[in-house]
Amino acid sequence: MTSGIERIARMLANMSANEWKDALDSVLVSADVVEIPGYPRVERASFVLAQAKSRQTNTASLKLKTFGLASLITELEALPPDTPLQNYGIKNGAYTGSCFVLDGKLVGCEFVERGTSKTVPFAG
Repeated sequence: MTSGIERIARMLANMSANEWKDALDSVLVSADVVEIPGYPRVERASFVLAQAKSRQTNTASLKLKTFGLASLITELEALPPDTPLQNYGIKNGAYTGSCFVLDGKLVGCEFVERGTSKTVPFAG
């Protein structure tokens, strides 16, 4: 059985160059890459778009490094809201995120740098 990471890597190899292709490739070939438990799952384009826009706002305000987010939003805005997308959750030591597939084609991804969360002491 082929893993989600292998499926995404095959789709990525058949894509034209874009702003996030090399970054995603480096995540997929990293020694510590893993699929996030509970994936893949199917989500509607409208839900993924709302999540991506929220993530874009939050990561910008927190000054977190991302890749794929802006182009994913552009792709999703062109799709009918009820379009079902396969969501593959993937992470490594540097990034965590998702790749989105429609009809066997990788339509985009969103990855956020890991290890940037801050622990805030409880003040209660």
